[in-house]
Amino acid sequence: MSPIYSEKEVAEHYGISARTLKRWREEGGGPEYVRLGRRRIAYTDAALAAWTAARSHAHRAAEMAKETADSG
Repeated sequence: MSPIYSEKEVAEHYGISARTLKRWREEGGGPEYVRLGRRRIAYTDAALAAWTAARSHAHRAAEMAKETADSG
């Protein structure tokens, strides 16, 4: 089984706030999450790896090409 990480652990690792993760859950765009209870959110190692990989670019031109493709 893949390790899971708390909202706080993920926020600290990526240097963002837990509030940003919450906003991403509400609006989309953040990593997939697991709801472990009414107030308990967790993230799997696999989901974080996939989310990070989807935002990885070899260089700025590749990033810009993806942005152009996504907007058109």
